[in-house]
Amino acid sequence: MVAAVSLLLAILFVPLIEVFLFIQVGSEIGALPTVALCVLTAVAGAAMLRHQGLKAMTEARARLNRNEAPVDQVFDGLFLALAAVLLMVPGFFTDAIGALLLVPPVRRLMQKQILARTRFVMTGRPGPGQPGSQWRSGDGSVIIEGEYSTSADRPGSPGRRPEDDEPPLIGR
Repeated sequence: MVAAVSLLLAILFVPLIEVFLFIQVGSEIGALPTVALCVLTAVAGAAMLRHQGLKAMTEARARLNRNEAPVDQVFDGLFLALAAVLLMVPGFFTDAIGALLLVPPVRRLMQKQILARTRFVMTGRPGPGQPGSQWRSGDGSVIIEGEYSTSADRPGSPGRRPEDDEPPLIGR
């Protein structure tokens, strides 16, 4: 209920704050420079987001390869995605919040706040080729994946007819 009320208040007040800030900035520097500043913040934010997003993805992959939970990188990705949305929305208030989300210490502080209120559990099992990775059937026996062939399957082997090596014809 509290989250719904908070969301409703944000939906109502954020546009009002944006309009107020547009009027204030526009009256100080003019209409065209105000619009140009909005576009500039979106472009600069997108560039910073691209750099930091690629870095977070690389770090997450490295942690997964070491069989470690990439908690920090997942939070970075979520906060960076939110920053991208906020930076693309025209307005100075949303740009300011989006810019704050691009600052790593701010993201860490928010992550600590979220982790203090929630509990996350990483589950799963190792994939093929990783330590401890054995696929088991329903009765518990180990499944070994592979391919096999018999001597009759090889071209030119005894018991094999020459027409077996020809591609099938439609209507035969």
